[in-house]
Amino acid sequence: MVNVFTVVGECRDDPWRLLVMDSEGDYYDYLPSQERFTRVGADRIWAVYRRPGDVDAVDPVATGEMERDPLPLAIDE
Repeated sequence: MVNVFTVVGECRDDPWRLLVMDSEGDYYDYLPSQERFTRVGADRIWAVYRRPGDVDAVDPVATGEMERDPLPLAIDE
């Protein structure tokens, strides 16, 4: 089975810990050095960039800056 996670933020105290979201919308603390996922809530310890699929208020075509959603990270279990 393949789980797909998208990086949506990082820990404010430790930028090596990433906040990822699975395809069902659940958040996980991902520690890449140990390849460990722990289910968490998106609370104030996380600096959240944005949720995948969110629409920015600024028109990227008008500003000349095209922003794309982060690429998903596939983890085999």
